[in-house]
Amino acid sequence: GPRAALPVMEGKAILFQTFAGIEAYPICLETQDVDEIVAAVERIAPAFGGINLEDISAPRCFEVENRLQNSLDIPVVHDDQHGTAIVILAGIMNALRLVHKQKQDVTAVLVGAGAAGIAAAKLLLEWGIGKLLFQQIDSGNDVRIELGRRRGHLGPRARRHRNVRAALDCRCDRCRTRRPRRWLRARSPIFGRAR
Repeated sequence: GPRAALPVMEGKAILFQTFAGIEAYPICLETQDVDEIVAAVERIAPAFGGINLEDISAPRCFEVENRLQNSLDIPVVHDDQHGTAIVILAGIMNALRLVHKQKQDVTAVLVGAGAAGIAAAKLLLEWGIGKLLFQQIDSGNDVRIELGRRRGHLGPRARRHRNVRAALDCRCDRCRTRRPRRWLRARSPIFGRAR
């Protein structure tokens, strides 16, 4: 809930100040309703120069962000999506330099279809990664699968590890997911997604 989240958000506000010189103020809402979140942010927005959304799960986070971006005249970002996606892209770019590979020759798999996974997929596709496979591990959650296809134009989903293991260059995974050694060939990095 919002009380438990406040110390974490205060820490993130300190990071904004320390590393970017941006004054940030944590506001934790006691609701998970999309309409209530949007209305609350719209009402406080005149006092701020930008909005950084945190800890809103998919698929609600996409609607909240899109609606706020359309209704406000200040930047609105969802850190769980874009912050994670940027870090994954930077890590892959650096890894490719080390192994002397071109982005168009890379096969990657994204595990999970949450906010961070879909945002990372979109960014990697815009960047021009060669082949992006998508493994949905939240069984039975067709809403996320369809949302991922519609928003990110994702490549074929990998249903079993053996389908992609042979040609895999990197894997972008949720940190709580078990990673068998056989999954990756030598010098293939694993990028664990965590907030």
